[in-house]
Amino acid sequence: MKEIMVVGYVEIDGIRTFSDEVMRVVWEQVVADGVSKTVFNTESIKNSDDFVHYMKQPTILPALIIVDEEIAGLGWLANMERNYAFGNYVFFKKWWGRKTLAMGKALIKYWFDFKKGDEHLIDVVIGQTPKNNQKACKFIQKIGLTVVGTIPFMDDGDDMLISYATRKGLNYG
Repeated sequence: MKEIMVVGYVEIDGIRTFSDEVMRVVWEQVVADGVSKTVFNTESIKNSDDFVHYMKQPTILPALIIVDEEIAGLGWLANMERNYAFGNYVFFKKWWGRKTLAMGKALIKYWFDFKKGDEHLIDVVIGQTPKNNQKACKFIQKIGLTVVGTIPFMDDGDDMLISYATRKGLNYG
């Protein structure tokens, strides 16, 4: 079985866990896979420099998903409030259908493991998935998210599927 690791893109003692160049390569892969417009607001992220800047914002908590020492995707939490945040992810096309279920579960577990002292920081991860992306809508349910419903016109005129996962509901503590 392939080893899956989730490694935060964070700053430790003034040094990031991954270089800006690595993050630029991640962006270029997202673009090459043809999913940049699906995953990101392309009005604010138009190129690799915009992407690196976005991922360094204090309200964004990104992590790379690594399978057998190869970057296979990216996940990030946004807009963390009290005990919840909005979860986002993108897996590289090469990995679609290959280990994606395990990658998704590893990412959610990583988020639910965030602690300050003995206290968990995240109890709920909220998802927003374009309803017209049926594969993603099915995938989020396979990794344990509960669908609440849809909000019309939220995704450039299309419906947005709203979902959530709880740390206790997924037995992560």
